[in-house]
Amino acid sequence: MIRLLFCCFLTAGVSLEVQVHQSPSEVIKKAGGDVQLVCTHEQSDYRVMLWYQQSPGDKALKLIGYGYVQFTERQRGKAEFTSVKKNKVFQDPPDLLVTPNNEVNLSLTHKIQNYDTILWYQRSAGDTALKLIGYMSYKNPTIEASFESRFKVSGDGEKTAYLHFLNPKHPEDSGEYFGAASQVSAVTFQQSPPQIVKESTKVQIDCSHDDNTLPVLMLFYQQKEESMTLIGYGYKDSPNYEGQFEKQFKLTRDEIARGSLIIDKANLSHSAVYFCAASTQ
Repeated sequence: MIRLLFCCFLTAGVSLEVQVHQSPSEVIKKAGGDVQLVCTHEQSDYRVMLWYQQSPGDKALKLIGYGYVQFTERQRGKAEFTSVKKNKVFQDPPDLLVTPNNEVNLSLTHKIQNYDTILWYQRSAGDTALKLIGYMSYKNPTIEASFESRFKVSGDGEKTAYLHFLNPKHPEDSGEYFGAASQVSAVTFQQSPPQIVKESTKVQIDCSHDDNTLPVLMLFYQQKEESMTLIGYGYKDSPNYEGQFEKQFKLTRDEIARGSLIIDKANLSHSAVYFCAASTQ
């Protein structure tokens, strides 16, 4: 017989409140049979659920895949499951329940050749926006201005990087934390120049690059003294928006390496610096 032990965690996050339940807690099953595990929680604004495996005698938690669920008012959400290349990326610990003012450190290790940058993001409880905290490019740390007093990053973007919480507090530091490994390459981007427009004017911000192997286009904005926030992303024919931004912005794609961000009626709340980026996935 094969003894299977699985653990389910709701994202890699720090939380002082959220309880996650999994059933069954253990399974003893003959080889070749089907096994189903169920994971539930009561936090309605947490939309990403991840599955990890920890083999006997192995301290590493291996990410199997994750589901991202979107809900409408009258429709149950459908989850799109994404697999992850085996033994490539490890985030530790996958979940934390701590009291305020205690030391908290998260780590991300990858084994992806030529990837030289590790980035850390935060999604606060009750907020759908994904905010960049900082990143390690090779051994050079960078922290976004709005997070400088609360976090520190260290390590090596080619191997392992750490996110350090400086005197964590509730509720501002409770939430989901995502680590990502990336490759900084010599891709050239071209973006629309700065614009000064009248209120209620339609605004279009164009973005293009010279690498057709990067099919995913991402749009961010950064307001004064705030962190960079993801507006949306997507492939050519399937834009995805972060929460409240779907009603404010429209993402269009002319081709793989070119797209636009459109604001139908600009107002003062849209005053910001806008960034575009591209990725393989």
